[in-house]
Amino acid sequence: QNMSCIKPGDSIYNRIPFRILSDDMGNKKSCIILGGSIRQNLPKEIKGIKVGQKCKKLGFLITAMWVKAEKGTELGKFVVHLKSGKTFEKAILNKENIDDWYIPVIDKSVKIGGKVTLPDKSERAVFASIWTNPDENDIIESFDFVSSGNAILVLISATGKN
Repeated sequence: QNMSCIKPGDSIYNRIPFRILSDDMGNKKSCIILGGSIRQNLPKEIKGIKVGQKCKKLGFLITAMWVKAEKGTELGKFVVHLKSGKTFEKAILNKENIDDWYIPVIDKSVKIGGKVTLPDKSERAVFASIWTNPDENDIIESFDFVSSGNAILVLISATGKN
């Protein structure tokens, strides 16, 4: 699928502000795409995405494609690393906090963060998810974005709230 439908700049999804980045070279979109059974040539995880500051919350703008999993199955996760050495996980669960971005198949119980329009004028969904830091005085060093391999996962943007 073509991720160029996601416009760069400041946007709000599910009442969470995100900045969608663009590549300075040729105005290409900047996102992280993890592979699944459909696209085995893509990485299964990206480790060490830098944060380097105190945050009460992290917000993730994500979507999924070609999902091959039952409701409640973990499609992936975010692993958050604090300066103290503690780690925490935020699960990405099919048909709970994410679904396939193809709107006609989305489970009615899943909250869509927003919609994007493809060049053919069809719409796709993106999903906004929050992780709350249990120790807001500890610096969030980084996070990892990890796929379970049963969908193509896309991290469009991440944001923090102090």
